[in-house]
Amino acid sequence: MSLVRPQLEYSSTVWDPYQQGHIDMLEKVQRRVARYVMGKYRNRSSVGEMIQHLGWKSLKSRRKEARLSMMYKIVNNKVAIDPDEYFVKPSRRSRHMHHHAFAVPSATKDSREWSYFLNTIRDWNSLPPDIAASKSLEIFKSQDQVEPVFSDHLSYVTYFLSALAKSHKTGLTVRINDLDNSVTTSPPSPTTSPLSITTSQLFVTTTQSLAPTSTVPPPKDCKELYDRGQSSTGVYEIEISDSITKSVICDMTTQDGGWTVIQNRHDGTVDFYRTWSQYKNGFGSVETEYWIGNEAIYKLVSLYTSTKLYIEMEDWSSNIKYALYNQFILYSEVQDYRIYVSGYSGTSGDCIDYYDASFGGSKDKFSHNNMKFSTWDEDNDSHPSVNCGETMKGGWWYSECMASNLNGLYLASGTVDSTSMSCKTFGNDYQSLKRVKMMIKGVS
Repeated sequence: MSLVRPQLEYSSTVWDPYQQGHIDMLEKVQRRVARYVMGKYRNRSSVGEMIQHLGWKSLKSRRKEARLSMMYKIVNNKVAIDPDEYFVKPSRRSRHMHHHAFAVPSATKDSREWSYFLNTIRDWNSLPPDIAASKSLEIFKSQDQVEPVFSDHLSYVTYFLSALAKSHKTGLTVRINDLDNSVTTSPPSPTTSPLSITTSQLFVTTTQSLAPTSTVPPPKDCKELYDRGQSSTGVYEIEISDSITKSVICDMTTQDGGWTVIQNRHDGTVDFYRTWSQYKNGFGSVETEYWIGNEAIYKLVSLYTSTKLYIEMEDWSSNIKYALYNQFILYSEVQDYRIYVSGYSGTSGDCIDYYDASFGGSKDKFSHNNMKFSTWDEDNDSHPSVNCGETMKGGWWYSECMASNLNGLYLASGTVDSTSMSCKTFGNDYQSLKRVKMMIKGVS
């Protein structure tokens, strides 16, 4: 196992995969090793907590950190690469773009779209201005968004073995031959001198098998929990992918159960006027209100060939209505989390794929279907002159601007306001709702 970490780190950097299946494949190796190191194989054991305890970052984040560090060196002329030869300034600068940002070249293929070069520019442009303008590489690396990366593979080996030693598991023996330096219990510095050692001098032996005879993997969603026989609605931990573990509410009673709640609002305790990054990663908690995160929703939808969306809404007069879509698709961040729904049925009216015949045409200008996700700092709507995310105070699939605003402001009883958490077809136009719950379930 001592040889896994450096080889994995090397292959991760060289391969630098962009397809989610390949990314998960790499992360899965590290997550499995974390279970071995901690000696925990129970179904409910959180691999995310184990990795956090061990101080390991995901391979994906470490690749990003390495790219950003290299970009900093290029921009500040610390390497023999002329930035003017490879990068151009953007022709149009958005208000959240820092002074050192560069234009992202267009791409017609995914392999080009997610290549090292374009990935680096996107990561660099997303940095806060004060971090991009750091006065030294050391200061730059010390920021939250750019944590140091261990550049020396042997440093990883040493740190990995120290984690093994800390676990003190019965039957596990760690042997290191002919090492000049002793194993430490803290991460090594990137400046640590390389150790004179060959792979034959470094090995791990076990007096018994590390792998359990059988193990039940954590559930990927609430449907999997339901299929295993869990019939109680409540809070559960799901492992959507090797890089995403979430605590969610599972609705096990509505429409045959197995629904994963992706949005839950009922009292206004959580602010939903958030940034693109926050909507991507999720915010809030199961104890209050939450948005599970666009990336998590995308991964959940990707588990199945078909997924349903169920939206339950309640107004301030205790009227409860619902909208069910037999097909729900959320595309990846490459397409700005574009939404597609079809097959509506329910009692609330269709305020997602909204259509008003008085406007004419085949598609209503307020329809959210096939629209990209927008926030105040990422304007992807179809309105020619308005930033709908900013104007409507939420994150949503705005068009010009909307027929629904379920991530809008939580306003007082019955307030009629387009910025409110509302659904145009529920009752009176844009009347604020008291409660909204959005949930999805894979069908096949």
